[in-house]
Amino acid sequence: MPHQAPSPRVSVTRTNLRLVGTLLAAALFIDLGVSVRDGASFRVDLLARDAVAHWHTPGLDRTAEVLDVLGSEVGVGALVVISSAWLWRVDRPTVRYVIAYTIGAPVIIQATKLLVHRIRPNGEPLGYPSGHTFAALAVFGLLMVVLLPTIRTRYRRPLVVAAALLIISMGISRIYLGVHWATDVLGGYAGGLAYLLIGLTVLDSVGAGTRNRAKQMARWAGADPEALRITVLSCTYGGGHHRVAEVLAQEFRRLPGSVVEEYDYIETFIGHVYNAITTFLYIGSVRWAPWAWRWFYQATSAIPYDSPMQRFINGMGKRRLTRFLETEKPDLVVCTYCVPAGAISELKLAKRTEVPCATVVTDHAVHSQWVHPGVDLFIVSSEFVREGMVARGIPAERIRATGIPIDGRFTAPGDRRALRQSHGLEADRPTILVMVGAANLLPQPLALEFYRVLADLPHAVQVLFVCGSDERLRRAAQALAPALRNPVHVYGFVNNVHELMAMSDLMVSKPGGVTTSEALAAELPLVLVSPVPGQEEENASYLTHLGAAVVAATPAEVHSAVLDLVTHPDRLERMRDAAHRVGRAGAAARGAAEILALLPAGRAFAGERR
Repeated sequence: MPHQAPSPRVSVTRTNLRLVGTLLAAALFIDLGVSVRDGASFRVDLLARDAVAHWHTPGLDRTAEVLDVLGSEVGVGALVVISSAWLWRVDRPTVRYVIAYTIGAPVIIQATKLLVHRIRPNGEPLGYPSGHTFAALAVFGLLMVVLLPTIRTRYRRPLVVAAALLIISMGISRIYLGVHWATDVLGGYAGGLAYLLIGLTVLDSVGAGTRNRAKQMARWAGADPEALRITVLSCTYGGGHHRVAEVLAQEFRRLPGSVVEEYDYIETFIGHVYNAITTFLYIGSVRWAPWAWRWFYQATSAIPYDSPMQRFINGMGKRRLTRFLETEKPDLVVCTYCVPAGAISELKLAKRTEVPCATVVTDHAVHSQWVHPGVDLFIVSSEFVREGMVARGIPAERIRATGIPIDGRFTAPGDRRALRQSHGLEADRPTILVMVGAANLLPQPLALEFYRVLADLPHAVQVLFVCGSDERLRRAAQALAPALRNPVHVYGFVNNVHELMAMSDLMVSKPGGVTTSEALAAELPLVLVSPVPGQEEENASYLTHLGAAVVAATPAEVHSAVLDLVTHPDRLERMRDAAHRVGRAGAAARGAAEILALLPAGRAFAGERR
């Protein structure tokens, strides 16, 4: 949902693009290798060989021989040594990484050559892939990336151009010298690109880890040693976990003398690469292969907390977390995501830490990934979830059904007509708020179809369409607006969702736990669309059972459901009454108070005593 900072999604966008590039390049590399190994012939090999046969001149012969030496193991090694000497004075950790990365390239090249065993044009063996082109793209490419920041700006463009010409010339020279087929060269480029993209992602991870550790030290440094230290562990999958973490941190910071720090557990304690890959897979599976996410959700829905699989999940990041707890010594840890909760639970059960720990369950459902017996307190959305946790073996006295912590600005609205008028909307038109979420887990064509059928309702309405951080969707929706029957207002990323909810009569949204909790607190009836298999399906089932929501699977069903509600105000009012009964405005303050009660008597007010 887009009323919080968009940075969690943006932080992995570049890595996600690299992952796509890596998959495509690796697929080409493998496909060519398998085809060549199986004896396939390629017309382009003969065409390229015949084309360069007419180029031979003494000057080109000498150039090709120089490139042959430069792309050999000796030549590449010499360039790496020279570059490392230059870098050593400014960035020693990167030098160590460059050396390790360079050593890995010939290992992959030689292993592939032995597996494919292709005969070269000159009759020699081990032709696929071209090691020179693989190394040129992979190693020279990485050297260019790490050297650029150390070079004066005016020399950077010439360096990039020279590197690009060198890499291209290297491939042409291998065909010119008759030592490789064109497909060997293409395979070398594909493999080198895949290796380079992986290398850049890992390099970012190394840098991110260093920066995160530095931030950890800086955050606590200078704080009063007697200050109350609270650590909030979250993640950025979907956005809800992160929003709950921010809301609770804001509540904790109201305490005088407190030091509250939020961490993305996956990014900080497991790693940037893992975070990028899993975010990419999660969003990709939800958008394009929901059956895959449903399978994973169901496969992990009832595994025992002490099973090997659960122990493996709980172990992710546990070593770094242990060091963090020993070094920084927080007084309280709060988890708004299940993985850090599992890691803390294991540490507490093993008597390796005594830090009080609270876990906030961010859905209206019970899943085994949230059930950790070492956690001291669980904050849940409702008695329904509380009973489910008890049925899974958690003692009832450890669970508080305060509601999912949400921003205190989400409350029952006053005069909707007056609010609409103050925001330049038509006061008497029924207003439909459409939310697609910060990460926009809906495929864009489907999101636009929901938008179109709502704005073309044969009834006077006005539509508020919030696209979050999806700029392409916002532009597409804006372009469609003039041709639609009813007035529409298209928004990108906004910070005033509480106001949009307060002036709306109905919301069309995915059934995320946090989003729906905000709507219930605002007494806003819901039409739920495209639930993520698993947790959102269970959220939708719970909300429809309460009478506060209806589910519409397709654009046609959305059209029918919304039209039915806006033409029957009594039905809309019954849904509003249901939301009023179960809405938990003020849940953040209540949840924070319950969590702070875990501290030793009076510890939460240490700041005031000083």
